[in-house]
This record gives sequence, C-alpha cells and structure tokens, in this order.
Amino acid sequence: MRYIATMKSPLILLLAAVLFAPVASATIDKAPLEKWLKSQQEHHSAYAEFVQTRKLVTLRKPLVHRGKMWAKRPNLFLWQMGDPAVVTVLRKNDSYLYLDKEKNEAVMMGADSKYARQFELLTGDMGENMDEFEKRFIIKDTKVVNGVYHATFTPTNRRFRKRVPWLILSVDARTSRTAGFEIHLDDKSVISTRFTRYSLDVAIPDSRFKVDTTGYKIKRK
Repeated sequence: MRYIATMKSPLILLLAAVLFAPVASATIDKAPLEKWLKSQQEHHSAYAEFVQTRKLVTLRKPLVHRGKMWAKRPNLFLWQMGDPAVVTVLRKNDSYLYLDKEKNEAVMMGADSKYARQFELLTGDMGENMDEFEKRFIIKDTKVVNGVYHATFTPTNRRFRKRVPWLILSVDARTSRTAGFEIHLDDKSVISTRFTRYSLDVAIPDSRFKVDTTGYKIKRK
C-alpha cells in the first residue's frame, strides 16, 4: 500500500509535518502527550483537509497529495486522498476497507488482521491514556520546537516495528491539539501529513461513511 495515513479519537489526525531524524533524548517529557491523549475524548467529531508528502529514496522529488478526512466517535472514520479520491481508507467499528482506484482493488481487513495495524496512526487509535499508549509504543525522544511538542516513538510489536521503525507525533504545546505526524518505513521512505484546515464537533451524517465498491476486485487480509 502506497499511502498510510483509527478512531477512538478524531483529533489524532490533525497533524503538521515534522521532518527530522529520530534521536535519543536524555529527558523524556510525557506530560504533554498524556494531556493530549486525555483531550482526545472531549470531541465527538472532526473534519480536516490535509497535504501528505511522501519521500522515497528512489525519487528526487517527493510525492505530494491533498486530501480530506472525516471522523465521528466512537468508530467511524473516512480518509480520502485526491479529488476525485484515488485512495480511500474507511473504518467502521473495528473493520477496515482500503480502496486503491489505480489498482482497482478493495482490501477488507478485520480487527484481528495484522495489515490493519498500520492504520492505527491514521485513525488515531493509539490508546486513551499513557498506560494503553505505552503498551503499543516505546517513547524514544521528546522535545518542543516553536511551541510544538514532538514525540518520537517506536512500536512494541516486533512485526509492526520491522515495517514501521519510527513514528513522530506533533502536538500544539499550548492547546494540546494534534499538529502533525510522520511515519518512517522500513524502505527508508517517509510519509508526512500536514493539516491545512480542520473543524471539531461538526455535524457529519452517517451516510458520509458509505463507500461504493462496485467494479473493484475484492480482497480480504
């Protein structure tokens, strides 16, 4: 899958790109992250527009795509890349649907699918508190730059960590709102997402989370 971008909380997706290499820190400050996790439970929905950049070692110039995101608690999430959408990620409860228009593929994944794990960051299902977060991730570095708190971490699951060695989450230190995220993959590519517009607690009809798979080759993973 060429794009990676869950939802117990919608705000996790409102992210700004942070392009720096992860390094170890002498002091790990978890307080802003803990505050941020708690704040995610305060909003029932979110709409966002974003720019996602993917850097590949095989390309001189990064791939840049615009997209939109809708999220509604407790478990509805829709991410679309391009207009019209060339890539769609839909979550309903614990099931995922990944649509690739260019490949004409629709991939269905259940809650127990190892392939669904990569979408946890995209949809924001990273735990409701620090205990849950640290069961899934090991924090390696934290720092504040220009009012934005950046936390670099790695998955605790070995298989997940092999595919996604590093992740970076950015949070506005003043408001505790998500500012951005960055994913480092095993092939040395980097996916960064920057949100250009977002709204919280907006009215989103359930019909928004319906996707037409007519004509797609259906796969299950």
